[in-house]
Amino acid sequence: MGVPKTMTILNYIIWNPNPVIFQLGDFSVRWYGLCVLLAFLGGSAVIRHIYQKEGRRPEEGDNFALWVLITAFVGARLGEIFFYNFGYYLSHPIEAFLPVTFDPHFKFTGYQGLSYHGALVGSLLGTYLYAHYLLVRSCKRRTAFQLSPFKLTFKKKPSTGRGFLWLTTPLALGMMFGFFVRIGNFVNSEITGTPTHSQSGVLFARGVTERLQRSSEAVEAVRMYKDNTHLETAPGAYTPVKLEITFKNVGFEEAAVRDFLENKIKYYLATNSHIGMHVYEPEDQPLRYQLSSTRNNGYVATIATLGIPRHPAQLYEAIAYILTIVLLLGWWNSSHKTLRDGTIAGVGMIVCYGLRFIVEFFKDPFSILFEGEGVVLTMGHLLSLLTVLGGVLLLVYIYVLPSKKPSTNALDAA
Repeated sequence: MGVPKTMTILNYIIWNPNPVIFQLGDFSVRWYGLCVLLAFLGGSAVIRHIYQKEGRRPEEGDNFALWVLITAFVGARLGEIFFYNFGYYLSHPIEAFLPVTFDPHFKFTGYQGLSYHGALVGSLLGTYLYAHYLLVRSCKRRTAFQLSPFKLTFKKKPSTGRGFLWLTTPLALGMMFGFFVRIGNFVNSEITGTPTHSQSGVLFARGVTERLQRSSEAVEAVRMYKDNTHLETAPGAYTPVKLEITFKNVGFEEAAVRDFLENKIKYYLATNSHIGMHVYEPEDQPLRYQLSSTRNNGYVATIATLGIPRHPAQLYEAIAYILTIVLLLGWWNSSHKTLRDGTIAGVGMIVCYGLRFIVEFFKDPFSILFEGEGVVLTMGHLLSLLTVLGGVLLLVYIYVLPSKKPSTNALDAA
């Protein structure tokens, strides 16, 4: 027996949360920032756990976690620049390094572009430096007018065997707590998935409501909600929704409001590419709406249109990281005394980024490298495959080494 079509309305959600937790004046705390903090705290906790269980001082784990955070952030930013938006940042070099934009005017934006693959490369290079070099401060006698009282230099450590390979285990497990960042992307409606071509999925409404609210100073608020009354007439790839636009009391006549809706709003819904990712409004049909007045002499318009449910690719990727953490951390806890150094990292790269390669097919494609009939390959696919290959090569390298692990004393020297 098939599922009645009236029940399919329960298979999708309209997603439009407020990305700000609270705001005091110009200062705001955002869910994305909280997720980044949780990723660092979770990664730090698992790194500390590994250090402690291996008989090393947990404080060393805290130092390593902070170093990973710094090098991962630098790598993530450079990865965004060189892997995805090199042309843009070549013509906007200041924006590559500072969290601001000058186009069309100066604005503090935060670092909006960060690459997870870049973070992996940066943290691996940082871990190599951490294992083989010391960052030391060189002090010299200087005059009272000298502005730089010291300089930082790298000093090579004595040979400590396989210190780098040992460090890749806490690095790999700590980095996978980046699943919190993907949850933050979901809250922000970033890195959205491809259309599901069904009435199941997530309808990311934020891009629609924000753009419609900016369409005129007379618009006070916009919200999107489900339209249960027109479910039977909706095409299979879309779901019926309603857009409620509340106008301020600015003295407009009803005829002017109707003209604004039937022309500008209709044009926005039918032709704006950003809105068109989430709403399907037939260009050759008149706008279906109802207009009513409010008590304060304003107007409320209710527009009937069609939404485009999409895959929550951010959550798919977060689940891939969580599954990998559970698998590898459980394996390490039960077998860390016999596992060769680097095994967890190698297997993690293969499993996690193998799953990531699959998830890339559910993401709205960008930085496309190849597009054929029904197949789109992106930079994300390529980088994920290279990471899987790196994991395979790491395991090959590890398993030509002696099986005996370095002693605790040698590890402490690292």
